[in-house]
Amino acid sequence: MGGLLAGWFFMATLVTDLGLLQQSVCFYELLGVVNDPAGRLSGVNAAPPLATFAFAALCIAAIAAPSAALFSRRRIASLGYFVPLVLMVAGFALLYAKTSAAHAPVDDSAHSLSAYLARAAAKAAARAGDYAATRISIGAGTYVAFLSCCYLAFRGVRNLRMPRAASSQPSPQGRER
Repeated sequence: MGGLLAGWFFMATLVTDLGLLQQSVCFYELLGVVNDPAGRLSGVNAAPPLATFAFAALCIAAIAAPSAALFSRRRIASLGYFVPLVLMVAGFALLYAKTSAAHAPVDDSAHSLSAYLARAAAKAAARAGDYAATRISIGAGTYVAFLSCCYLAFRGVRNLRMPRAASSQPSPQGRER
């Protein structure tokens, strides 16, 4: 759980390198990146504080979720080990869906000046987006957190597959001879 804490709150998850300008984003700020990818990754716009606080609280709850298996005897509590991995995969899937979607539909069959300008703007935006995508890299925090999530998920699978404790099996007096 310490790896998750370090990877999500203290280490860079995404790094944008634009030459002299280098901007890094931690995982708990991911909701701000989803809401405004270009502004947040370039450092122009700050993440909204309320959204950042809410997602940070969700991250803390996800880090604490595996400890439910320590305090509960029910096997279903072992599913808490999967919560950090699910949050991380869902967050990056949402980011991918938001950033890879087309910006605006352009009618290729129209022959007016405005349609021509719209197509030119769409092509320029696509080229700029492709260039920007080459300048964004995955930070060390992503790797540390992902390895920690995989370890916790492995522990969860192991706990789910373990046979029940001897105290939960029926007593020998209840069996017939």
